[in-house]
Amino acid sequence: MFGSKPWIGTICLLVLARGQPVVALAGAEAQTAHLRSRIESSPELPVEQIEIAVNLPKGEEMGMVSWMAYDPKTGTTWILQRGDKAEPVIAVNKDGRVLHSFGKGLFKIPHSIRLGPNGNVWTVDAGNSRIIEFALPR
Repeated sequence: MFGSKPWIGTICLLVLARGQPVVALAGAEAQTAHLRSRIESSPELPVEQIEIAVNLPKGEEMGMVSWMAYDPKTGTTWILQRGDKAEPVIAVNKDGRVLHSFGKGLFKIPHSIRLGPNGNVWTVDAGNSRIIEFALPR
């Protein structure tokens, strides 16, 4: 931020703090210690690893998977992939059967996928900084 002269940041802090740099530093150190304590005391969440063999239609191939989301209500796994030989958004059941696939031509760089509380699918395109919400037929 301040080039090759890190002391400039310290001088700026002293000037901006108006004679109270010790309090500002102590406050920052206390905040850091508090955050570190919260991180260290957080419980580890259980992770279940499963293998899914996606059965794409003939002629389609999976590219690089950038993100996955799991819907425990339906048992559906949502995949966002970056290949050009299959749809970017693919939903599969536990047996790998494709339930939904869509989104071809909508993304530059498919990045992440999430499921909303209402069941809608949210995606992020890193190539154009766009968020798209898909409402599925009920």
